[in-house]
Amino acid sequence: MCPFEDQVYNICSQLESSRTKELQFLCKDLIPQSHNDKQDTHLFMTLKQMGLIDEKNRNLIAELLFYLQRYDLLKDHFKLTKDTMIKRLKNPKMACIAPYRRLLYELGNLVPNSEVNDIKWNFENILTKVTLERVTVRRIQLNKL
Repeated sequence: MCPFEDQVYNICSQLESSRTKELQFLCKDLIPQSHNDKQDTHLFMTLKQMGLIDEKNRNLIAELLFYLQRYDLLKDHFKLTKDTMIKRLKNPKMACIAPYRRLLYELGNLVPNSEVNDIKWNFENILTKVTLERVTVRRIQLNKL
């Protein structure tokens, strides 16, 4: 294995398996749905095959770790701090993840599962009944991840 693949493997081994769905959600606009694998190592290899990350361009990995709030991995693998990433991502050209995708991810983390039905109820006057029926609690919870 090359140093880059070693680094990706080390990062993946330090991420909780539950974070894979979050990684998939954040990368949803970058890779086709058919490539959304169940393991984070496969996700990173898909990103590499698509030319989004490589030995010289690891910005996307750092950005993903930042959104997952894994500042320890940012520091260990990239020598970057939370403040450095905040400054870096203020420049739209440096961000790989779409702003609306970040917003959805952050909102999903802020809304507790117990409030999902309340949100759905508040939209009853705006959305049609058919639309609300399609938006199930399970679907919203999957999008939170």
